[in-house]
Amino acid sequence: MSGSLLEQTRSLQEEIEKVSSKSSSLYGEDYPSFEETVMKQHRIARMIKNAQESSKKLSSIYKDKDKIRKMELETMSGENVFNVFYEKLVDIKNFHRITSEEEQKKMFTNLLNQKGYEKVKKEMEQKKEEEEEQKEVEQDLKVAKLFSGPETFGQFIDLYSFYNAFINLNLLKLEIQKIDNPIDISQRKRKTIQSNETENEKEKEKEKEKEQQEEQQVMEKENENENKKENENEIQMKKENENENSNEIKEENNEDQVKKENDKEKEEDNKEEENKKEKTNNKKKNNNNKKKPINQKANEMPSNKLLDYLSYLKIFQQFEGFQKRFQNKLYPKYLANLYNYLINFIERSRPLFNVAKLKQVIETEFNKDLTHHKLDDLFRDQEETILYQNPLYCKYCKKLFTNKNVFKYHDKGKRHLIGVKNWESYMHKEYESRKEILKLEYYIKKVCIVLAKTLQKSIGNIQRKQTLTYYEITRELRNLKKIESKEYLLQLRNEKNEKNDKKEEFDDEDDEAIKNPKNVPLDYDNRPIQYWMYKLHGLSVTYKCEICGGASYRGRKAFQDHFQKWKHSYGMKCLGIPNTEHFHEITSIDEAKNLYEKLKNKINHQKFSPDENEEFEDSSGTILPKKTYELMKKQQLL
Repeated sequence: MSGSLLEQTRSLQEEIEKVSSKSSSLYGEDYPSFEETVMKQHRIARMIKNAQESSKKLSSIYKDKDKIRKMELETMSGENVFNVFYEKLVDIKNFHRITSEEEQKKMFTNLLNQKGYEKVKKEMEQKKEEEEEQKEVEQDLKVAKLFSGPETFGQFIDLYSFYNAFINLNLLKLEIQKIDNPIDISQRKRKTIQSNETENEKEKEKEKEKEQQEEQQVMEKENENENKKENENEIQMKKENENENSNEIKEENNEDQVKKENDKEKEEDNKEEENKKEKTNNKKKNNNNKKKPINQKANEMPSNKLLDYLSYLKIFQQFEGFQKRFQNKLYPKYLANLYNYLINFIERSRPLFNVAKLKQVIETEFNKDLTHHKLDDLFRDQEETILYQNPLYCKYCKKLFTNKNVFKYHDKGKRHLIGVKNWESYMHKEYESRKEILKLEYYIKKVCIVLAKTLQKSIGNIQRKQTLTYYEITRELRNLKKIESKEYLLQLRNEKNEKNDKKEEFDDEDDEAIKNPKNVPLDYDNRPIQYWMYKLHGLSVTYKCEICGGASYRGRKAFQDHFQKWKHSYGMKCLGIPNTEHFHEITSIDEAKNLYEKLKNKINHQKFSPDENEEFEDSSGTILPKKTYELMKKQQLL
């Protein structure tokens, strides 16, 4: 390339056009594997960067701050045209001296023979293509080295190092128990606060109520049995009293038998009650065992050893579940590294994604939420968040009321107003001191929304790996190493080139085969239909329709079908004529209007008119029309 600015602008514009055509063709291609799609996106991103650099150079040339371009244009259009020509010729010679001598010799020796010249040209183009392919393969290898083994070309997220860093933060204790089993607010020792029951607590209370109902039903059945037995005893006693005078000996024997039977029944009832009580106690013990935490202590938090990598992936963005995170000095560094990794992962796995725009959007949303106090939940524990959901809780005074009227009058009190001022000053100080940590936490949450699918895939991949054997895991690692090798990438490139060559050959054959001198309509395969079918369906005859805007239809069938289609019905609607069967086979506008007027007149003539069609009957039974009847009535001839 010569040193003139005009030649530079031409070459830069040519590069931009080449990049746009290559990138559009690459973007339209479909690849079967995820690895190839990532490499394709990286190639397009590199092309876009080159185009941006060349466009920047072009913009600087067109601005012409040094006014060199203006001077060149003046010299080209000035008086010393020959001097300028020879200067350009010197530039061209210097450019050819830089190129290799072997290529020049081949070009000059085969200039006389046109076929030899074309062969040399093809060889040079092939060499250039091979060099470009080797460069692309080397760049693809660099892309493969960007990802770690667990990431597998950006399919999954690798957070093992951050998992270890999180466990090493001893001050951070994850509230696994609170996430799985919500807290009872009734345990808080406050006189004014009532327990705001969570969903799990309501379920527990329902279970207790069911158990109580079952116990009550059992007790009621027992009471009924006892009442029945007492009634039977009373009846027996009455019978015995009636027979006292007659048989005293029998009475004594009967009384002994009755007593024995009553004693036996009471013993059996006592045994049944004891068995039922034992069952209810066992149920309560089992429920209490379920309610206990993992460490079998209510107030003690679980240790970090209980947290595995899979549960960390599910919880690492839930920062409200961490205790004492603001007091740890290493916590901001942990957040910053995690945020940088997630952003870097998006840049590596999605090179065409606009990360700068995402950062701007997140920053604006964070500033809005700061002004509207939507980040108050990050300061609260789980107990406080449950309390804040209650409408009768005052966050400024930290009190929960039982009555609505008391809560309304509390808002107007002096203590409440003082509490509001203190709360606002406290929150302002807390925001300023913890703004960086809150900002990083907010940014990580928003980035995780973008990476929601990859997070789900990574969780599923870990669950899948837990079921694999050692042999299957080693086989997957071997396949990953093959993908990262240069030979595998060259093989993929050769297979792709072979497929493209086959497609081009097939397209060329199709283009040569299509010959349509008689203008026969084409089939679904873009081939002309057979001539006998063309004549059978009458496709040689064309019908025109003025109502459809002068559209032409081939064949009788297409012409008949078009009367019921939207185009013809829209044309009739514009004329103000209904598209009925009377107007089929009519294509001219004048004929349609005339026929519509005739039909209107005919319909009007057939309508019932009272002056002409109404009839009357006189006393003698003769039927007369309305006009004659009225005239005869006036003349008193009836």
